[in-house]
Amino acid sequence: MTKYIDNNGLKYFLQKIINVFVKKDGNKVLSDNNYTDIEKSKLASLKNITFSHTKILTTQEIPQNTNYTVPQYTLGDNSLSVIFEGCKLIKDVNYLEVDTTHIKFKDWDVPANSNLEFIVRS
Repeated sequence: MTKYIDNNGLKYFLQKIINVFVKKDGNKVLSDNNYTDIEKSKLASLKNITFSHTKILTTQEIPQNTNYTVPQYTLGDNSLSVIFEGCKLIKDVNYLEVDTTHIKFKDWDVPANSNLEFIVRS
């Protein structure tokens, strides 16, 4: 004999799934479009974020504490990420921001034939 779920059983089952898998914030379900103006503004600003990604293989050593030209970024807002041989460098520890197009590698020489990457968020 085949067993079927009637409409009430199906509605009950669906509500259980919704209660388990859909998180709620206050009285609104997070998947609703019931956002405040502040939330809408924050979401709209996320659409405007752009990234530029530049990869460089150094041809010669970059001496420590000398200006090195990088893609243009905004000074002081953490919009620049510097990656050396796949490892993200730490601002003010491994490098210093000089101006909007230069950094200095702090107290270490970057060897020739090194892989550098610069990611700029704007």
